[in-house]
Amino acid sequence: MTDSKFRWLLILYVIVTFAAAWAATAPSDYSQSLADAYASEPTPFLYRHAGLASGIGITLMLAAVASVIGLFFFKRWGRTVLLWAVVAELVVYLFSGPTLHSALEDRLVEIAILMRGAILALVYYSPIAGRLSANNSFKPKPLRGSA
Repeated sequence: MTDSKFRWLLILYVIVTFAAAWAATAPSDYSQSLADAYASEPTPFLYRHAGLASGIGITLMLAAVASVIGLFFFKRWGRTVLLWAVVAELVVYLFSGPTLHSALEDRLVEIAILMRGAILALVYYSPIAGRLSANNSFKPKPLRGSA
C-alpha cells in the first residue's frame, strides 16, 4: 500500500467515525415498546458514575485523535497509541451495558471498527510498518548532483 492510499484510508476512517456519531444523534424509528424495554434496563456501572464515564470517554477520544494524527504523519507512537486505545475500549465495553442503536448507526460503527482493524494490521504487518520503524529518520533525500 502506498503512503497516499494509507492516508486516504485514515481520512475515510475519520469520516465514517463522524458519520456514526451523527447517526447516534439522529432521530430513530424505535417502537415505543422497544424504547420502554430499553428504558427499564438497569443503569450500567459506568453510567452511574458520570464523572468517571466522561473522563474515560474524553481520554479515549483524545487518544484516538492523537493516534490518527500520528499515523497520518507516520509517527511510530501513533500505532502504539491506537493499539492501547483499542484495548482500553474493549475493557470499557464490558462496563457499558446494553445499548440500543439504529440500523444506520450500527452499520457505520461496524464499518469504522473494521477500518480500524485494517489500519492496525497495516501499521504492524505491511510495508507501512517499515515507515514507522525506529530507524526511519524521515530525512529528505538530497537532490541529484548536489553535495
